[in-house]
Amino acid sequence: MFYRVIRCIKSTRLSRFLNPVSRHLRVAQFRLSSAGGVSGTIATSHAASDFDRTCVNIRTEWSPETTDSMELPDVVTCLKQIADPSLAGDWDNVGLLVEPSPPHRVRRILLTNDLTPEVMQEAEQEEVNMIVSYHPPIFGSFKRLTQRTWKEKLIIRCLEKRIAVYSPHTSWDAAADGVNDWLIGAFGDDIQDKKPLEQTEILPKGTNKRLSVMVSEEEAKLLLTSLQWLGKDQVYCENQNSSNVGDASGTVKLHVSCKAADLSEIMKELTRSGITLQHLECTDSAKLPSPGFGMGRSGRFRSSISIETAISHIKDHLGLQHVRIAKAPGQTELTSVAVCAGSGSSVLRGVKADLYLTGEMSHHDVLDAVCKGTSVVLCDHSNTERGFLKVVQVRLQDVLKSQVEVLVSLQDSEPLKVM
Repeated sequence: MFYRVIRCIKSTRLSRFLNPVSRHLRVAQFRLSSAGGVSGTIATSHAASDFDRTCVNIRTEWSPETTDSMELPDVVTCLKQIADPSLAGDWDNVGLLVEPSPPHRVRRILLTNDLTPEVMQEAEQEEVNMIVSYHPPIFGSFKRLTQRTWKEKLIIRCLEKRIAVYSPHTSWDAAADGVNDWLIGAFGDDIQDKKPLEQTEILPKGTNKRLSVMVSEEEAKLLLTSLQWLGKDQVYCENQNSSNVGDASGTVKLHVSCKAADLSEIMKELTRSGITLQHLECTDSAKLPSPGFGMGRSGRFRSSISIETAISHIKDHLGLQHVRIAKAPGQTELTSVAVCAGSGSSVLRGVKADLYLTGEMSHHDVLDAVCKGTSVVLCDHSNTERGFLKVVQVRLQDVLKSQVEVLVSLQDSEPLKVM
């Protein structure tokens, strides 16, 4: 498999040239499309990520032999595999935001943290069929689409150019191995006991009813087997573990999550099994905790580190030369950390940790944290999110089975600059 160089744009990293196919390969093949058809190989002794300090002026695309296209609904399904929109905050606006009239086939996707006029121009130049913008370009309600505001203009251009727009936002924040896991990854294997700061609760997939019934331990074992057709994790016992499904009294509370249409069949199964029903309850489904999913992350260092070492790790991970630090008086070593991509004030407020890492916090929240013994590192909002796009590029290319080319925007950047 090889790449074809098609045009020179701005300076970009060699890892962008090699990703995603040769990310874990030691040899990458390429062919120039200029007259003469020069071809060759780039031999490497490390994974492509080791080339991060090498810059070249190229943008690549899949060759026709390896590139196809997919229908838009199929691409959206693949995006949901990376992070289900149900993980997003109730207040958020995620999912497919702009949908051109069908049929709409997607051959090339542009990933960006924000959809700005510069990114939109890049999308048009690259002739992409879809933009995945981490932050939703449509958030507040529109009563009209005119040339009045810059966001309206962008949506109109997307429609005119038949470019679909999808936004994942907080679904990526809450996902396991999502933005916040990537952010705390700045400290690598030095972190242990990692967990979300706010655990996500979601409705069981495809269910709207919850049946609860008291049964004996033996009856519970039979039902766990006979109701397997409902799907994984749809039937479970309260306080169940590997060796004991019940309590000292010999009875357990069995919970069944199901569709309303399945209730009749479930009741038949209970009756057919000769179950003696006690305290049968049927309610609308409640959201259940989803372990490993949620906003923010916290963890402990395997061995304490200095604030200077922590800052060095953060700069390397985010590719920054400067960060802002509010150091707690008298603090010398760090044993714990809490992170939140983007704006961390509400998520980090009151969390006990030696260090907060986030994009931005209010002045008063920073003061409060420092006075309580927590140092704060601020990196500016999108700097704590943008690097995750490279992770998504590889994952998305994989789930799309290389039928769609996935690019990371070169024009997307943090609006605040240090001078």
